[in-house]
Amino acid sequence: MKNATSFLIAFAVAAFCLAISSPAISAEQENNRFTPEFVEQCRAKADAGDAKAQCLLGVCYGFGLGIDKDAVKAVKWYRWAAEQGYAPAQRNLGECYESGEGIAKDEGRAFEWYGKAAEQGYAKAQLNVGLCYRYGRGVKKDAKKAVEWFLKAAEQNNAKAQFNLGLCYEKGIGVDKDEGMAVEWYLKAAGQGDDWAQLCLGFCYELGVGVDKDDVKAVEWFRKSAEQGNATAQYNLGACYSNGDGVEEDAVTAAGWYQKAAEQGFAAAQCKLGTCFFFGIGVEKDIGKMLEWYVKAAEQGVMSRKNLDGINKAIELIEGKSPEGEQKLEITQIIGRDRALANMTDTNGKRSLVCLIHDNVSGKSAVGEVVSFDKLFWALTYTYETKDESMKTVPQLASDYSSAIYQVREALGLYDETDPVMGSGE
Repeated sequence: MKNATSFLIAFAVAAFCLAISSPAISAEQENNRFTPEFVEQCRAKADAGDAKAQCLLGVCYGFGLGIDKDAVKAVKWYRWAAEQGYAPAQRNLGECYESGEGIAKDEGRAFEWYGKAAEQGYAKAQLNVGLCYRYGRGVKKDAKKAVEWFLKAAEQNNAKAQFNLGLCYEKGIGVDKDEGMAVEWYLKAAGQGDDWAQLCLGFCYELGVGVDKDDVKAVEWFRKSAEQGNATAQYNLGACYSNGDGVEEDAVTAAGWYQKAAEQGFAAAQCKLGTCFFFGIGVEKDIGKMLEWYVKAAEQGVMSRKNLDGINKAIELIEGKSPEGEQKLEITQIIGRDRALANMTDTNGKRSLVCLIHDNVSGKSAVGEVVSFDKLFWALTYTYETKDESMKTVPQLASDYSSAIYQVREALGLYDETDPVMGSGE
């Protein structure tokens, strides 16, 4: 995985995660605890003025645990506990203001409540305050203050704060850049099971950031994160298996990880999975599934609708269903599809059409006479004139490609030794 493109894609997602903090109580983990009986016991204590019980009752309403979900009532109970100075409730109330759940969104009020809880030493609220300063939510941006608050929470062993602090050190945000220190904080967070810290450690070992490059260790950390459901890690682990970086090359396993990431909506994985189905790499070749995943990727802006139209026209053309008279338009759109693929995947996307064309010209493909010479001519000349150097990366394809062009032009009576594009057929 020597290409840094995957790192840039994943870092963008990781940077987004910088803004995410953990909920006060995980609904999934606590679901068995919050039975209807527990809720009623909690309500009795809350009615008597117990701040902790009031906060817990707010959690019940907020997550729909043992009772119907009701964000407005959650806010009510958080506020009663918060006004008694109960830090977890103050932090939860701040999150309601920040998200607009159960109350009008107000980042300024959110920051105020986070601050009240943070000043009491509540680590989760300290993380929230750090994020507010980092992104200017309810307060003026101040990267140095963000680092100060991240550090307060990180020293209390808050994994998300440790991850954010590591990211600040890696990128020099609010603190002098120190990749070694970044790795130290990532390790602390990763040791607690933080999937984003594990992902970043994978990148550090892949690229040699703060540590010696080590593809095997990169795979180990990508796997830890991927097994927790991190889509970016799943995509990158798939790439490791595709390329044989740090692990034995395995197209089937690679496709499996791409699919896991794609099913979570990770656009690059959706595009990659579409390519797998197009070529039959690690999966059965399936044009329908190829289109399905390309459509999903396109809906996120990875591929344009125009390129998708080109894909459909390509399939129709190959199957002999396309109406005559639109050959040039169709072929140029197909080429556009290949260029869209090339932006997000490996060079297979750039080469796919040319391979199909050459197979038709040389009689290697079952498609046979479906793609006529005039259609091939437009595709070949258009692709050649773009001077796509990726064609030369495939053994034997460079010569085959020139041979295909020669055959097409010769058949059409258009071959010319002095052609400025073709030269001597090279």
